[in-house]
Formats: sequence, C-alpha cells, structure tokens
Amino acid sequence: MATDARHLDAAPNSEQAAANETVAALPPMPVTQTQEPSTPDRWQVFTAAVTRCERENALVGFFCKESARLQYCDGHWGVAPQCPSGAPSNNTR
Repeated sequence: MATDARHLDAAPNSEQAAANETVAALPPMPVTQTQEPSTPDRWQVFTAAVTRCERENALVGFFCKESARLQYCDGHWGVAPQCPSGAPSNNTR
C-alpha cells in the first residue's frame, strides 16, 4: 500500500506540473497603456476660432478674428506666425 500512496501523491504533482507548463507556454499579455484624452493645443483652438470668424460678414469677422488674436496670442506676439508683431516704423523723427 505504500506504493499506492506514493502513486497517489505523484498524480496531483504531475497535474500541477502540466498546468505550470501550460501557463509558461502562453505568450505574455501585452500591457496596453491608456492614453489620456488629447487636448488640442493653443494654435489648433486659435485656428478653429478664426475659422468660425470667417463665416461672419466682413466687419463682424474682422473684430472676431482680432478678439481671437488678443485671446490666444498673449505672450506670443512676434514669436508665433499666427501672432505677428507690429511692422517696424521708418519714421526717424
């Protein structure tokens, strides 16, 4: 009977070994990183605002575009192409 007891102990270990081999044989699951929702940058929002302004008539559209420039160009005047600085003056007096 001692032989039967050793045989019974061997069965669960062989099943456990087979399960471990199955787990080891599976490829690792790729880790997916969730991306935070992208927020549009300053110039994308500025371009959208100017595009909305272009739907207005000439005078309202002009003021709308200038308002958008004042809102989005603060600190970027003369640096960003969307925010030109004033033209240099030739007046030397």
